[in-house]
Amino acid sequence: MAKAAGPDDLEFHHFRRRVTHDDLTDQCAEDDWQTHRTNIIDALAPVGALETALAEHVASVLWRLRRVMMYESASIDERQHLEQLSARLLPHPLDIDKIIRYEAHLRRLLYEALHELEAMQDARHGKPTPLLRVDVNNDTGTRPAAESA
Repeated sequence: MAKAAGPDDLEFHHFRRRVTHDDLTDQCAEDDWQTHRTNIIDALAPVGALETALAEHVASVLWRLRRVMMYESASIDERQHLEQLSARLLPHPLDIDKIIRYEAHLRRLLYEALHELEAMQDARHGKPTPLLRVDVNNDTGTRPAAESA
């Protein structure tokens, strides 16, 4: 007979108490978004529709990064009932992988948008712009052989 899910069943708690989208959106009020968006656009000082679109994209990505950090905090908070200290310090392993991948993806989007905006602004001011910009990161999109085995 299968064991009923109860207080000692960690998998039950992990899925039962998973942070929902609504938990996070309640904290992200529309006026907070508009203030954030305005502050980022003002700081980037775009001129024209294309620069403004890039500045809005930067604001959006930064907002999403903020939400990732909130999700990570909430994921850690939901594990505070566990006895093992090591289990309370980090999100569930399934969450860690998602958080790391999503944060890395958002950071790449952020840097791409900032570099495009910077190049456009430099060109508008008559400054030379590099023909090629290389961002070096260690993300190959593949897992090391030891992990995939």
